[in-house]
Amino acid sequence: MSAKQRSNEWFELRRGRFTASRASEMLTNGSRQMTDEEMIAYKEAEPKGRKKTIAIVGESLETYAFEKAIEDLFGLQDHSDDYISKDMQRGIDEEPLAFAMFSRKKALDFIDVEESEFCCYGDHAGASPDGVVSNNSGLEIKCPKRLKFFKIVANGVDDIDKSYIDQMQFQMMCTGAKQTYFVVYFRGLETEHMHEIIVPRDEERIAFIKERLDYAVERKEYYKQQIIKNSQI
Repeated sequence: MSAKQRSNEWFELRRGRFTASRASEMLTNGSRQMTDEEMIAYKEAEPKGRKKTIAIVGESLETYAFEKAIEDLFGLQDHSDDYISKDMQRGIDEEPLAFAMFSRKKALDFIDVEESEFCCYGDHAGASPDGVVSNNSGLEIKCPKRLKFFKIVANGVDDIDKSYIDQMQFQMMCTGAKQTYFVVYFRGLETEHMHEIIVPRDEERIAFIKERLDYAVERKEYYKQQIIKNSQI
């Protein structure tokens, strides 16, 4: 199933689903103290080891899963009064300009670019890339400030925020795309600039995303059961 972005169907499809824009919240790690039994087993395996903690899934996944449980049960939250920062508003205003500029450039190579719909992945996830490119690619647009823009121009993929990389891998998981055009756009007083970087599909990272997604779904279902069991309404 799919739906045009920002339509009523688009919002309804997103209800209770884990999405690409927040993929990083499922992928962070935390830690806890080893139990006595775990410490004994660790010392037997690594007599000179000094580790006292064990890696666990980060708390942000639990919070995200709880939020999605509430959405499943009670619907989407009203976002009409959500705060929009200056940076967010700049992205809203400039993304269509970046999309048009990128589309014109690709047309010279006989490559078509279209707006993307919300693409469902199973029953619990989905993604909305900023565009679909006819050579089996996705499109993700960011409109950073001037300093960040030119850092990405100078340093390439190494200067892309890691959360954006995971967002694109999540999108490719959902759409089946082989790569994503990561496009940054900056509009000055008299000129506009665009820079693109191709981010290839990373099957190893996608496998990890799928693993965390399965766990997030389990936690969402657990929280739904807890809410239903304890609800006094």
